[in-house]
Amino acid sequence: MAFSLKLPCNRVEFSWFILIISVISVNVIAPLVTCFEVEFS
Repeated sequence: MAFSLKLPCNRVEFSWFILIISVISVNVIAPLVTCFEVEFS
């Protein structure tokens, strides 16, 4: 739990953090949005 609360300190860690979060969000949110669009249309 302490590791997840530790924010990245320098620029390289911050860029990796943003990259990983963006990849995870694209891989998780995009299929959910497409599934909802297919079901509601």
